[in-house]
Order: sequence, then C-alpha cells, then structure tokens
Amino acid sequence: MKEYQKFRLFTFLFAILCIFIFSLNSPNVVKRMFLEPAEEMGIIKNSSEKNFFNSKDQSIVIFTRGHDSLIRTAYNIFKDKPLIGHGPKMFRVKCKIEKYAVGVSPCMTHPHNFYIQLLAETGIIGFLFLFTTLSYVIIVSLKQFKSIIFKEKRPLSDYQVCLLAGILITIWPLSPNGNFFNNWLMIVYSLPVGFYLQSIYSKNIS
Repeated sequence: MKEYQKFRLFTFLFAILCIFIFSLNSPNVVKRMFLEPAEEMGIIKNSSEKNFFNSKDQSIVIFTRGHDSLIRTAYNIFKDKPLIGHGPKMFRVKCKIEKYAVGVSPCMTHPHNFYIQLLAETGIIGFLFLFTTLSYVIIVSLKQFKSIIFKEKRPLSDYQVCLLAGILITIWPLSPNGNFFNNWLMIVYSLPVGFYLQSIYSKNIS
C-alpha cells in the first residue's frame, strides 16, 4: 500500500533482524529451525545416521525425507500417464503399488505439493491450469514492480495487490501444500480469486 511502503520496509527489516538475533541466542531454535531442516534436505549430513539417504545417488532431499518420498512416488505415478493422469484423489491408491513407491513414507492421501499432485492425478492438462495461473500472477506482479521502479501509472490497486499476494502464497510451487481436491481448503484458497476477478470486472464496467 502506497501510504505505508516505508513503514512496511522498516518493520520487515526490523523483524528479520530480531528473528536472526533471537535465533542465534537459542540453541534449541537454531537446531529446530536451521540444523534439522538442513539435515533433512541433505545440505548437512547427519553423522549419527549412516543410511540418511535412500540411495547412493540421491544427495538432496526435497523439503524433508517424508515429503521427498511422496514427491518422488508421485513423479513415478505421473510417468505412467503423463497427459491425463490417473484421476483426482487417485494418488492414495496408486502410491500403494510397489513399482511407484519410493523412500521412507511413499503413501498418504496426497503428495503435499499442488503441482506434483496435479501431474500425478490430472497429468499435464490439469497441471497447465495451475501453472498458467502462477504465470499470470508473476507477470502481473512484475508489471507492478516495473511501474513502481520507473514511477509509472500502476496497473493494480492496493486491494488487487493484496489479493494477488494471497493467491501467490497459495500456489507458490516451492513449498508443501495440502490436498488440491480438499473441499474446504479449495473454498478458502479460491476466495481471493473470486474477489480479484470481481475487481477486474468492476474496473472494466466503471
């Protein structure tokens, strides 16, 4: 929001500094928030676990070992039917098949990542739906940044920026997610989309 840009920048930098200082002063926080995630992702090897990795060739773990196992299993499922997938909510069924299963915990109701889930369950066709949405949000956001840097007329209102930020957080690909086909979850996630489309429609008819 234009009126609070300097304030938000100051509070953001101040919050980062406080988190950094408090984290370094707490061994438990350092272990829980930094060392353990780094060990899980394979950035730091855990000397107490000789068989930390599932295979000799695998040196990086995606998010955690559990997430890594689910994502790699989903990818194997995707390779069997890359175009149309195996059907919504079919990951929980297919992950039980031995030829797909990988790692320590290959089977749950969903692979905990929207993009991987759509690839496995709806194939490239379903994946492109979400990927197109992500591309649109990123392109519009870059246009907004460009207008701020070069002091041009901004294409988005502050209201629309907040809505797009909510959408981007929801569909950000480099983070674990819930089940894409979960009813209540998608209702909550879809609310910013509806408000954003309404704001565009109102702008066009005004």
